[in-house]
Parts: sequence; C-alpha cells; structure tokens
Amino acid sequence: MINILKNIEFGRLLDNFTRLKNCVSEWIVSIDTKQYELHKDLKELQFKISELEGELKQLRFQNGR
Repeated sequence: MINILKNIEFGRLLDNFTRLKNCVSEWIVSIDTKQYELHKDLKELQFKISELEGELKQLRFQNGR
C-alpha cells in the first residue's frame, strides 16, 4: 500500500514537473518572439532616423547652412 502511495505521489510530482517545463518553454518562446519584434522595431527606427538625418542635411544644404 505504501508503494502504491509513493508511486501516486511520484506520478503527481512528475506531472507537475512536466507542466512546469511546458510553461517555461512557452515563456521562453514568448520572450524570444518579443525580443525579435523589439529588434525589428529598433532597426526600423534606426532606418527612419537615418532617413530624417539625410533629409535634414539636404534641407540645410538647400538653405545655405
């Protein structure tokens, strides 16, 4: 009877561990996705800043500065 209870307890522990492992895996995927999106957004912002700097230089040149 004690062995049966130990097996049930071990089964529950294993099930809880598996659930936790799955949650952690989902969190990692979510974090990686957000990091990728932020990196992509940052690159877009850097490109837009570069474009605006080019336009500013052109306007200064046209105005004789």
